[in-house]
Amino acid sequence: LPPTVPVVTLVANLRPEKNHGMFLNVAKTVLKEEARAVFLCAGEGPEEPRVRRSVQEMGLQEHVRLLGRVSDVPLLLSATDVAVLTSTTEGCPNSLVEAACAGVPCVSTDNGGATEVITDGVSGMIVPVNDHVEMAKRIVTLIRDEDVRSKMVDSARGQALVRFSLETNIETL
Repeated sequence: LPPTVPVVTLVANLRPEKNHGMFLNVAKTVLKEEARAVFLCAGEGPEEPRVRRSVQEMGLQEHVRLLGRVSDVPLLLSATDVAVLTSTTEGCPNSLVEAACAGVPCVSTDNGGATEVITDGVSGMIVPVNDHVEMAKRIVTLIRDEDVRSKMVDSARGQALVRFSLETNIETL
């Protein structure tokens, strides 16, 4: 992908609670504002045939790429402008921690565990579950506003390194 193409990435197994349908609706909505954007979906699982069908039915084949299992998530994140999580429910979402540590701003649904990783408006953005319009707006903001993105990246990386470091985990245990 050329470096000028905005890349939005979802790292999540293809299971119902990960809400890939919302991800596709987000893609369709963002593309109305950012026609060059590309949406990468890393993960595998039982929902893959349904998600592939939906990509075709929604006419998103040129903008949504289903990558399957990705063994080098840091490399994937190095090509990502905005990481998203569309889950309806979560524990502590590792994908958001990984993105924050990699310096990628995150937009997530308010799925339970996301607020352990993201402070809304400071280290990322939280939207209501299934609100694809609001998530799309937040993604477009992060794509277009370098200052907002930069501040969130710095805050997210700092929070993640403090909250989820090996030392913090050992002390907590």
